[in-house]
Amino acid sequence: TVDAAALAKELAFPVGEVIDIIGALGRDNEIRVLNPKPKWQVVNEELYNGLREKVTAFLDEFHREQKHIKGVRRSDLRSRLMPNAAQVLFEKLLLDLSDSGEVKVEGELVWKSGHVVTFTPRQVELKEKIIALYQERLFNPPELSELAEETGMQASEIEPITTGLFELGDLVRLHGPDGKAFFFHRDAIAKAEEVLNGFFRDHDEMRFFEFRELIGSSRKFTTPILMYFDDTGLTYRDGDVRRLRDKG
Repeated sequence: TVDAAALAKELAFPVGEVIDIIGALGRDNEIRVLNPKPKWQVVNEELYNGLREKVTAFLDEFHREQKHIKGVRRSDLRSRLMPNAAQVLFEKLLLDLSDSGEVKVEGELVWKSGHVVTFTPRQVELKEKIIALYQERLFNPPELSELAEETGMQASEIEPITTGLFELGDLVRLHGPDGKAFFFHRDAIAKAEEVLNGFFRDHDEMRFFEFRELIGSSRKFTTPILMYFDDTGLTYRDGDVRRLRDKG
């Protein structure tokens, strides 16, 4: 990509004239204007269209190989296809592809329009076992090694399934203070919120151990749940206690 100021310097033209030329070339579909103001960054139209085709081809291949995954992460897509490209170019590509209906963009995920998550018969069997384990152990969910042991499957087979279930919304991914990820069944979070709201109907503050005992969990799993409620604005920390935000 290049901007109007750089072109003006290279061509020894006034910036205003360069911007007029950029506008004319854009109307003739010879260049693509990425952001008209304030920098007037542009890219060659042929190069831009080539990158669009590259993105859609990559997504087609990704979906053929990973049918059980909803989409690819934006950061992975960029690092695989255009690691040295300007961020504005990458974002413009995704915006145009989304506006044209060719791809879907939701948060960090990007996928080809029309893609439907599907599982092989073996994956369906494994998926049902995994969901049952998470439902059975709402507040003490199994980790990857435990899932492997209890299902008799390899961790390499299980991890893509849990990722797929997370992207489908069956599992929720929370993080502890050290950044470690934990999966919970979505019912666990709904139930935990119900328990928390029930407690605050009769109390103004909650200590960590009180919530841990209410849900019958351990510190390892209680912590990410409470952090999630803080992050979503349901609660906030006040020293050693938590309070419900809408109670002030």
